[in-house]
Amino acid sequence: MKLKFTFLLLVFVVFTACDKDDDGKTYQVKYEVENHLSVNSHIKITYNKNDNTNVVDAPLAPGQKWEISYTGNSGEQTLLSCLVINDSANFDLRIFVDQVIFSQDNGYCQDVCDTLEVMISKTLD
Repeated sequence: MKLKFTFLLLVFVVFTACDKDDDGKTYQVKYEVENHLSVNSHIKITYNKNDNTNVVDAPLAPGQKWEISYTGNSGEQTLLSCLVINDSANFDLRIFVDQVIFSQDNGYCQDVCDTLEVMISKTLD
């Protein structure tokens, strides 16, 4: 009888441990791109949101920010990419997680660039 109880207890422990969802943690994610040129800048923005890739063509005025927020889950890949073609560029791109900068970079091209692309990416723990 004691052996059956031990076996059932072991099965229960294994079952509940396997059933546990370790990826249940959620995060508030915000992507942000800011234009620092004194003129309009046309930036193609690519970003991941809940493991789906999205693309936005964003004409940004001087000092203007583009941003989007969403709730992300553990294990998801964050990604923010900015592409400028045949234009000048001076922009910052940032990924915030729970209101703290998670990753950041910038893109700069004083004269007209053929192509300038900057990408940042990290996995949510």
